[in-house]
Amino acid sequence: MANTTPTQDTAAIVDQVLRLGEEADWVEVRPVGAVTKGLEGKQLASLGSMARSRSKVRVFSDDGKCVSDPVLMRRALEYVKGFGGVIAQHSQDPALTEGAQMNESTLSGELGLAGWPAVAEEAIIARDILLAKHVGSRLHVCHLSTAGSVDLVRWGKAQGVDITAEATPHHLLLTEQLAATYDPLYKVNPPLRRAEDVEAVREGLADGTIDCIGTDHAPHPARDEGLRVAGRRVRHDRPGDGAADHHRDDGEHGPHGLGGRRTRDVDCSRPDWPRGIAGPGPGRWRPRTRHPRRRHGPRDG
Repeated sequence: MANTTPTQDTAAIVDQVLRLGEEADWVEVRPVGAVTKGLEGKQLASLGSMARSRSKVRVFSDDGKCVSDPVLMRRALEYVKGFGGVIAQHSQDPALTEGAQMNESTLSGELGLAGWPAVAEEAIIARDILLAKHVGSRLHVCHLSTAGSVDLVRWGKAQGVDITAEATPHHLLLTEQLAATYDPLYKVNPPLRRAEDVEAVREGLADGTIDCIGTDHAPHPARDEGLRVAGRRVRHDRPGDGAADHHRDDGEHGPHGLGGRRTRDVDCSRPDWPRGIAGPGPGRWRPRTRHPRRRHGPRDG
């Protein structure tokens, strides 16, 4: 994704990322360009120059931040349409989630944690589906997490909108009840949702509404993982997740036909994700000793 340091918002930077990936030669790296300069949501980044660069960027995202300005989002969709690009949106209305810690529910009130309403995700998805339909461009919804989001994507596809969507392993497996432990491992973005949402996301994956699984792995160094409040490290933790290390085992079983074959079919490490955008393809990952910046995840014992 583009939320690196420096931000991948110019041709020079995406080409540097491509070159570093080639030199490391662990896995094929395909840079994702930023939608806006510095991920600030104020001006479009150099989409055209990144598309024409050696990296041939075709996927653009401010992931980690939402392109909340509807005019900017419309312009981005219009721009990438010219070269068959995709805008991948982090669907989170910032005004509705300021200071949020977990899913907004009865449980968040009981725990005294600021709630993150489902509508903050769903409102952006609904808006972007309508914008993509209006301009005839391609939209990808990153890490959707609510039953309403699944319904919206299903509706958009039924309307003929060129839309794809992904879900994470943790939103297929875990619920907001884990927030009751006050363990910062369960603070993710978007937050863990209700059991009903998990069920709806699983159904969406099984019936093809959701196109792929994306780990949304967001490792942070230990020094960035927050402050302790009343002995609990929770209030200011940066959202992250180590689910990338766990999803292949946990995703093999469950209802709605989510057996191993379906899980492998929608894993975003497979080629042609999003549709028409060539992925790394089989055989490009060569496991070596891993040195992750973060060594834990929600499924650790």
